[in-house]
Amino acid sequence: MNRPELRPLAVGEIVDAAIKLIRANARVLFTISAIVLIPLGLIQGFVSALGLPDAFATFDALPVDGSITQEQFNDLLSTLGQLLLLALATAIITGLGSVLVQGASAKALTDVYQGGEPSWQDSLRFGFRRFFPILGATILIGVASAIGLVFCLAPGIWLFTSWSVTVPALVVENKGPIQAMGRSFELVRRRFWPVLGAVALSYLVYFVVSQVIGLITGATTFTGTATPSGGDIWISTIGSTITSVLVLPFMAAVFIVLYFDLRVRAEGYDLQVMASEIHQDQPPNQLPGTEPDDPFGLGSPGRE
Repeated sequence: MNRPELRPLAVGEIVDAAIKLIRANARVLFTISAIVLIPLGLIQGFVSALGLPDAFATFDALPVDGSITQEQFNDLLSTLGQLLLLALATAIITGLGSVLVQGASAKALTDVYQGGEPSWQDSLRFGFRRFFPILGATILIGVASAIGLVFCLAPGIWLFTSWSVTVPALVVENKGPIQAMGRSFELVRRRFWPVLGAVALSYLVYFVVSQVIGLITGATTFTGTATPSGGDIWISTIGSTITSVLVLPFMAAVFIVLYFDLRVRAEGYDLQVMASEIHQDQPPNQLPGTEPDDPFGLGSPGRE
């Protein structure tokens, strides 16, 4: 398989290169995301279908004038608790699936960049093997970035951008979570604004795709009554699952392209690859020939 072109890329070219990677390796990447996310989507759909209709029915039963009985208040508190647990379960399911898809997709795309043939089987095995380091890095980045966003918007954006190529560093260089975060910070610090632009543009693509799929599924869901039916919930779940299957590999591709672009700029990675390929193409050094009566090539006495 041909390796993607290794050269410094502009912001728009990074997103374009990610899209080309997805198109060229669609079968492998979408197989990875479908195998992981569709079963998790089914679990999420079952959980939501069990809890949401009763919760909405409880809300609909509340008096419009705001006067509720103690029993209704207790039912409301119980319903809010169930919704909180449902939201937490959904977030955990979605997050674990995203981590696995991210790691496996990064492995497949790394194989492409290194001139190999990606395999969804090998990539998923790698994703499972490195699941906990990737999960640890994701949690650390999420918590630190969230704290930065809460106290002031700019630090959260700065931290998230600085750690944006943590997973590629973890996958390609086999680093631990903290080491990979440090490696990402080192690579990004001199190219912060272009990296921020590429990340923002990729999330804009993510948002547009999500909205388009949401509009398609929204045309057939939550249209009859204020209380959604099980069918409405399933349609919404299918839409969100399709979005994840399509978009998560794209986000992984963006971060992989960013990682190799930063290495090309900072470390001359393209020249390293070129030198390695030239070295591999050279024939092995040939020893000088020997004569039958001189098997060790020492020469015969008195011979010029």
